[in-house]
Amino acid sequence: EQERQRLNDVLKIYADQERTVNACLENIILNPDSESAVFEVLRLVGEQTGADRCYIFENDYRQRKCRNTYEWTAAGVPALKEHLQNLALEFSPEWDRALRNRQLICSSDPAAAESPAVLPEVADRLHRRDVEALMVAGIWAEGVLWGFIGLDYVGRPHVFSETEWNLV
Repeated sequence: EQERQRLNDVLKIYADQERTVNACLENIILNPDSESAVFEVLRLVGEQTGADRCYIFENDYRQRKCRNTYEWTAAGVPALKEHLQNLALEFSPEWDRALRNRQLICSSDPAAAESPAVLPEVADRLHRRDVEALMVAGIWAEGVLWGFIGLDYVGRPHVFSETEWNLV
């Protein structure tokens, strides 16, 4: 009976994940306003994963900068988009290397640097913003690392599930 309940719970998680992905795709396809479509996708992903902040950074290789292009925040969580503009692409060579190798950057405790891509300089920036867990994945367009999408958990720890890994 316990095994049956566990399998039912797993199926429910996958069904919820599938509904989120379908809602994201539907929104992207049907929403004529691309900016609000992207924001809605960030909201759906953020809420599904219980994140406090969900964001997209865009790389500008000519200027060697990246910028926070889109951001969704949960109620009561301060937005950081305006403060995260024109950052050097090389702010962390390990972070850049991981994304270029299509690795997911994930840390339940950035200060512990359990992820090889979360170096002390990045962990320090995250700590100053009260980020206690994060997950980041590259966004690819035509074979080029266009930018990345990320999830932050502010002021509270978070252990990532397989479902969250798959969704991001």
